[in-house]
Amino acid sequence: MMIKRFSLFSILCVLVLINLLSAQQSRYSPKVEKGLELFYQAEFDRAVDVLGEVLDNPLATQADLFMARVYTAFTLIRSGVESAVVDQMLQTAIRANPGQSLDPMRTPPDLFKRFNSIRGSMMGDIVIKTEPADANVVLIDPEVGSKVSLTHPAVFSDLVNDQYQIAVTRKGYAEKVLQVEVTGGKPDTLFVSLQKQTVNWMRYAPWAGGAVLLGTLLATQLGGDDDDSDTPPSAVLPSPPNRP
Repeated sequence: MMIKRFSLFSILCVLVLINLLSAQQSRYSPKVEKGLELFYQAEFDRAVDVLGEVLDNPLATQADLFMARVYTAFTLIRSGVESAVVDQMLQTAIRANPGQSLDPMRTPPDLFKRFNSIRGSMMGDIVIKTEPADANVVLIDPEVGSKVSLTHPAVFSDLVNDQYQIAVTRKGYAEKVLQVEVTGGKPDTLFVSLQKQTVNWMRYAPWAGGAVLLGTLLATQLGGDDDDSDTPPSAVLPSPPNRP
């Protein structure tokens, strides 16, 4: 009796675990899941129609748009369509979601390889070495905003081939902003040297000149007081006595 109860309890635990895993894997809308289901059932025309509804939905999430574009391209490939439209659709999906990848356990091997080949040709890495070595490095991504590297040297990975701005800063040094171009499939290294900030004493020149003038006037006045003595001015000194 205890064995039967334990077995029933084990089955319930497994069912709950399966439901939890299914909930975690359900990252996409029912419409996208339906399109993927039709694709794997080889109902390519219906799959294109359903996924097309996702692409036409202005409220679709980025994750849904990514999968809709990718599997529309896969559907066209399976339908025998090999054209620039297929690669362009995959490139659009990758550019909009550069960090998104596909599940190798769910994606057909040939299509998985095709996707990664295009992605590899579009993505690049850049390493920023600085002097001083602990400078702060910020990469300004025109698509997703700023990225801050917490490592030294700074490393930025999975960047779509494009132009970016690099800002290098450190306390006590002049900031430097550079324009860099990332080439897909080609890692690059950049060295940036910062110059120490110096105090511009010329900005204090007017104050310094005024201080000197004031000091001179005070010295003159004080000096005049010190030179006062009992000796009368030369204009009132007595004439020397007349000599015979």
